[in-house]
Amino acid sequence: MARSRTSIRTTARAAIMLAVLAAIAVLTYLGIRYFIPPPLNEIYSPREIALFNQAAFGIDPENLDTACAIRGDCGLDAFRIRKWETDISLWITGEFTDEDRDELLRIAAELDDLLPDLSVEVTDDRLAANIIVAYNPRTDLPPDEDPHPLGFAAPRGDSWDFTTAAIFIDSLQAPRPRQVILRHELTHAIGFSFHATSHPDSVLFIRPTEEITYPPAFSAVDNAIIRILYDSRVLPGMSLADLQRLGL
Repeated sequence: MARSRTSIRTTARAAIMLAVLAAIAVLTYLGIRYFIPPPLNEIYSPREIALFNQAAFGIDPENLDTACAIRGDCGLDAFRIRKWETDISLWITGEFTDEDRDELLRIAAELDDLLPDLSVEVTDDRLAANIIVAYNPRTDLPPDEDPHPLGFAAPRGDSWDFTTAAIFIDSLQAPRPRQVILRHELTHAIGFSFHATSHPDSVLFIRPTEEITYPPAFSAVDNAIIRILYDSRVLPGMSLADLQRLGL
């Protein structure tokens, strides 16, 4: 009888241990499934990833030699991420209108939602700003600036992360073009140096003419590439090889 009781206790302990191990396995699975982010290629579509690579690195999926020529190196380490790591504060100056400022406020609010770890705001304090948005006639640009652009963005930083930027918008343009040029240049300023030559629904889309063809609002694919760039796993200075390990 004593042996039977011992056997029963042993069996019970074994059952409890198996239940504990099963619970640990389930919790571990749930932790991996719900708390560890999936690879980026499980979140974003091939089209969104292709636009990201084109806008961030200048990689045309149909012509890799173009990107190699731009970078001067076809190795994966030739491509590096550049982005903001600090809050963004925008200051508007020059020959702007109330509508221009309203549009800047709208875009800032949208970017504030898309950049989860950063704040994006418009300030009246020049000294508090790290991005200056200047509206001036393009005819005022130096004569060697050829062709005179409708707008441009010039982000700067000490390393791979940006700390300041200047954006120029041609104040001679009509109100509607000024709005889309602003959105286009701000998208460059946050880390997308290149144009989207094969995605006409992107604000970065441009034809080899001065015709303004990009849309007046962020599309779903624009939202996706901004979220990719500002995913907490995507760090300044990361190479294309690093991003491939994240699923891009």
